Amino acid sequence: MATLYVVDMDDTLLRTNTRVRVTRVDGTTVRYNSQQYKSYVRQPGDQVDYSEFTDPERLMLTSKPVKRVVAWMRALVLGPGSRLVIVTGRESTIGIGWIVAALAKHGVVVRLRDVFAVGTATLGTVPELKAGLVVNLSRSYDRVEMVDDSVANLDAFLTTMRRVCPSVTATAVHVDQLGQMRPYHTAPNN
Repeated sequence: MATLYVVDMDDTLLRTNTRVRVTRVDGTTVRYNSQQYKSYVRQPGDQVDYSEFTDPERLMLTSKPVKRVVAWMRALVLGPGSRLVIVTGRESTIGIGWIVAALAKHGVVVRLRDVFAVGTATLGTVPELKAGLVVNLSRSYDRVEMVDDSVANLDAFLTTMRRVCPSVTATAVHVDQLGQMRPYHTAPNN
């Protein structure tokens, strides 16, 4: 059975101290880490600065591995026709090569062609963009497993797979703030 493994980068595989800066209309500035930013609701006039997320030096210097996920990836044996890809909500302007280098620094070896940055495109939310990418990648696989710290990303993945690729078995693994990996839920195949 050919399986596509999809692993999120930020707060799933690596943790960094990068922040998103939001400057409000009144001039006040708030800095959100990636966990806090997930619940941020943009207000009219907010100016959002992602520069720390697009700084390759900061990625290299501050990234720390989520040890359980890295250990799982190292132990993963890909069967015939299977593939492991890394997906990040970061913009691709950081350069995929930098992401590959940051992962390699922590013993995670991936090829450039197996890293995808969906960024902050205006065409949809990060969960929608990730789910759309996974659907496009999944067409030649019997099974797709997504590992992510974001429940919104996992929900979008499972819902989209159920709707668009019902013959593909889709499973999800949630990584909590302590790095514990737990099955999230499985989309039924009807």
